Amino acid sequence: MEDINLYLPRDKHDFERVAQLHYLDKSILIPIIPTLVEWLQDINWPIAMEVANVLLKHPAESIPHIKNVLKTKDDIWKEWCLRFFVEELPNPYIEQFRADLIRIAYSPTEGELLEEVNETALKILDLMKNDFNHPQLQFVMDIMGDFNKPWLIAGGWAVDLGLGCMTREHEDIDICVYREDAQAVLDYLKDWEIKVAVPGEHRLVDYEQLSDLSLPRYCLHLFRGDDFLEILFTERLGDEILFRKNNNITMPMEQFALRDTAERPFVNPVWQLLFKSLAPREKDLADFQQYLPLLKDEEKRWLTNGIRLMKPDSDWLDKLSV
Repeated sequence: MEDINLYLPRDKHDFERVAQLHYLDKSILIPIIPTLVEWLQDINWPIAMEVANVLLKHPAESIPHIKNVLKTKDDIWKEWCLRFFVEELPNPYIEQFRADLIRIAYSPTEGELLEEVNETALKILDLMKNDFNHPQLQFVMDIMGDFNKPWLIAGGWAVDLGLGCMTREHEDIDICVYREDAQAVLDYLKDWEIKVAVPGEHRLVDYEQLSDLSLPRYCLHLFRGDDFLEILFTERLGDEILFRKNNNITMPMEQFALRDTAERPFVNPVWQLLFKSLAPREKDLADFQQYLPLLKDEEKRWLTNGIRLMKPDSDWLDKLSV
């Protein structure tokens, strides 16, 4: 059996062996990656950045070991791994660190705060937001771009827009429009085939006149060739948004209607999570778990109070304790 020590750097000045790492067969290099990651404990060691460059050429094999570093209490090591490995990766690889970055950015330990690891994590998340796009998002932005009334991306996409990255596949995209603008959006999309969803009956009926949308109806399904769009009508009273299933639950419009760095309008994920908590599917639980680290105390309280009113036996309540 070959001695892997023959390929490892002998000291922090061993540029010769680090240079040879670039030419090693993967069958030899992969087993020594955990040891190479240790050279990122101090980026001031002369060979440290060169070792980082070697690891960046093998991201899939290096990522599990970098993730292990992020679970340690060595906060300086975490900082160097984020700055000189994670931040340098292509976006699809960075997304594999999404949960780690969110945790460090929004729920840092005392050590991570002291070493400002949380600021580095937040910077990387911001970079991800700037690059975050998807055909479904572009589709709805193109369709609704000339609509002159307020509208918002809703559903699971709203949660991902709040996170700033795509965390799962989405079957389609929903948009939210205030009910007083129903006629305006119907006129705007008059070239589409429009169906009205009948609550509790799992069926669609043809839209013929505005009264077909009277409460408790709130949802339109629109079809045009292979395109599909779902519109959800939301009630508001002045600047207060009313929760459809209980009008005693409200949210100020300025908190309800958000925009990301790309100026895409979306529903506050906390509002969406309240709906998702009522009959959570696997994807709803995934959305909740992804967004939980981002919740501020006031948002946790709002969501907790809403769930207590709507579903007091929800097991989400334990996870929301402030």
